[in-house]
Amino acid sequence: FEVQLEIPKPDFNLRKAIAAHFMPPVKAPENHLKLIAWFTEGSTGAEIESLVRTYKKATTVREEDRRGLLDMHLPASAIWMRMAMTIGRWAISTSGPNIWAGRRW
Repeated sequence: FEVQLEIPKPDFNLRKAIAAHFMPPVKAPENHLKLIAWFTEGSTGAEIESLVRTYKKATTVREEDRRGLLDMHLPASAIWMRMAMTIGRWAISTSGPNIWAGRRW
């Protein structure tokens, strides 16, 4: 027989905890984890893991991103441009429905 379970999407605090869980060995500031949790509203744990992997690659590979990715001391336009580029690459690389469709920026 077949059983179907509905698993609810994680709330803000759980999304932040999921991001923190998959972040090591990179040490992300608390405000980065909060921003990732905010951006991933409606996402599954696997989608959050994928975004964290992209974040880790971006902050590890490029020196300028390591110093400033999502840094709240940068002008807002620079923050959003970098995050949009990172999320855009992540959203395109994932399969399934586009979780960002219809999102208000």
